[in-house]
Amino acid sequence: MRKCNFLLAGQVEYGKMLEIQRKLVDLRNLGRIDDSVIFTAHEDVFTVGIHDTLNQAPPNGYPDFRIERGGGWTYHGPGQLVIYFIINLKDRGMTVLDLVKTAGKSVTDYLSSLGITGELKLGKETGIWVEGNKICSIGLGIKEFTTIHGIALNIDTDLTKFSLIKPCGFDPSVMTSIRKIIGNYDMESALAGMEKSIRSALKLEKVTKINGIDEINDFIKSVDNGL
Repeated sequence: MRKCNFLLAGQVEYGKMLEIQRKLVDLRNLGRIDDSVIFTAHEDVFTVGIHDTLNQAPPNGYPDFRIERGGGWTYHGPGQLVIYFIINLKDRGMTVLDLVKTAGKSVTDYLSSLGITGELKLGKETGIWVEGNKICSIGLGIKEFTTIHGIALNIDTDLTKFSLIKPCGFDPSVMTSIRKIIGNYDMESALAGMEKSIRSALKLEKVTKINGIDEINDFIKSVDNGL
């Protein structure tokens, strides 16, 4: 049976969520937890992956993190749904590219339900694009057999913040959001829609939901055993 934890964290400071991701990856590699998907949002923060060919300086006045995912600089902030995949690829018989395509399908299927036609692009353009504009960034890393990081879907995001960087090397004007395309839209609806779409894309038979950051931390402590 394909089982997965859906961890509904709410808005969490990026550094705290990064610690949680890394702990969950270790627990997954040890077989102490099932695959897990984290649904969250962040306060204003900029992150950069391992493919920062432009060597951009971080924006002044905002926290920034250099992390183990692919891709270059990107922005996270309120109004953006961030989804992290803690997936053991060996257990699933998948590659990282397989998971990128699966995550991308979950987004394009969800956008289709809103009447938006999205396209998954790979390589330098990796992400979901809508008529020449990027609506969702995708960046994964892997430790041993388990993935970390994931996708960032712009729902009602302040797109002007992207002007402080070249997001993954592109002109910031390429970034778009659901709100920009179809008008006002809310995070609660997006969360429900993406939960459903990911469950379908990963072909999950059983999902265990854990709601709230305190409950997630309690869950980790219950299986940690001193890691």
